[in-house]
Amino acid sequence: MEMNLYEKLKNILPTYEKVKSSMLMLESLDEKQEVYIAPINQMRNALDHIFIAVASSNDAEKFNDEFKAVEGHLERAAFDCLDLLAATLGLAVKTKIEPYDLENITSVFPNYFTEIRPKITELQKVITECRKDRVLCDKNLKDYLDSIKKLQNINTLIECQIPSLEEYREKREKEKLKKEKAEKKKKKNERFWQFLIGPVIGFAFAVLLWLLTK
Repeated sequence: MEMNLYEKLKNILPTYEKVKSSMLMLESLDEKQEVYIAPINQMRNALDHIFIAVASSNDAEKFNDEFKAVEGHLERAAFDCLDLLAATLGLAVKTKIEPYDLENITSVFPNYFTEIRPKITELQKVITECRKDRVLCDKNLKDYLDSIKKLQNINTLIECQIPSLEEYREKREKEKLKKEKAEKKKKKNERFWQFLIGPVIGFAFAVLLWLLTK
């Protein structure tokens, strides 16, 4: 029984590692440090079935059935984590890039529109398919996790560009403010000369007329 238990635990280890990896990734992205009930419940249920299997070691059929249930709960826990990660990362990417206009992004981060954004769209399609077709199999989980990791790398890449994007935006705002001040000064000077030129011309005309009639 001990060898059979070891083999069963060894078989579910890859799925458990995917769950653990997803949970750690989710915790690193969650600033609020919220507790995610769905995957935790799945993990708790998986643990319950493991101990029920141990207690049913004399009943081979029940032992195997319990480990099938363990696999199902672990796979659902992985999908729950990945679903949360997909939503969290999608929002994070959008929130980071949203404050910057087209000129800002193309000047500082030119490959965003040519490479990064198309890659995000491609990953979102893969993720959508994984979420829509939650077939509990290792390949689907692997594809889902790989896509999430790629999306996380993109999120990190965008985050690294934020200081440069901010610097460029501040530079543009200062240039805009400087230009506005110059325009105001120019208009003020124009109004001054417009106000002054009338009396000057009038006075010059009066002097000329006086000289002509003298």
